Amino acid sequence: MQMFSSLVEARAGLTRGCARRVADHVRRMAPLLGMTAEEQQDTLFAAMLIDLGKVLLPERLTLRPYAELQGEDRNLWLAHPLHAHSLMMGVETLRGAAYVLRSLNERCDGTGVPDRLPAALIGVGTRLLMVAVDYESMLAGAQVRARLNPAQATQMLRSAAGQRLDAQIVALFVESLQAPPPVVRTRRTVTAAELCVGMHLAEDLLSKDGVVLLARGHVIDTALIQHFRSHEIRNDLSLKLVVLDAMPTC
Repeated sequence: MQMFSSLVEARAGLTRGCARRVADHVRRMAPLLGMTAEEQQDTLFAAMLIDLGKVLLPERLTLRPYAELQGEDRNLWLAHPLHAHSLMMGVETLRGAAYVLRSLNERCDGTGVPDRLPAALIGVGTRLLMVAVDYESMLAGAQVRARLNPAQATQMLRSAAGQRLDAQIVALFVESLQAPPPVVRTRRTVTAAELCVGMHLAEDLLSKDGVVLLARGHVIDTALIQHFRSHEIRNDLSLKLVVLDAMPTC
């Protein structure tokens, strides 16, 4: 996922590092919004691929800030989440993320695209991405020609709250930006029996042949815990996984 995200960002006009920063916002905000492990994982994958659909756009659209696009050019740009949705639906593990991305250009007042969904029908992961993407786009100069500073960007978020953006998520997002740095999470090696829902893998989980089975950052959920424990029993072994505690629930 990290390699694919980097390849997407190599497209002319796309901001390097933006997807990573949006993903960092998702990791910070998801526990505050009560998102399930599955919702967190889907939203994290969607964050890493937020610009995937833009690789199909003409270069003239990716080289200009959104505010300068008009008419058909703006409509083409607004359709980029649909392109990403179509590309990702063919990969089973990305289908949840595909649905998160599909609605990225909806609006919480129900006037967005492609489906004019009201806020209640826009998933929490998408509503979180909308805020994080807008914030990073403003800092990078991708919305207007000038790069905004953090204070200006947060003011713009507040202005859009209740219209394009979810007002509650905007408030929590701005508050979290101003909060003290989070406590460093504990890094430790555990067995499958010690895994808890909400932990994150601190290192890639590799097979004996060196194949990546699960990437660093993957969120542990109930299904994975059951799978690992069954695997240990069937093969009479003890797995060792390096994890970060992240508000785990055992």
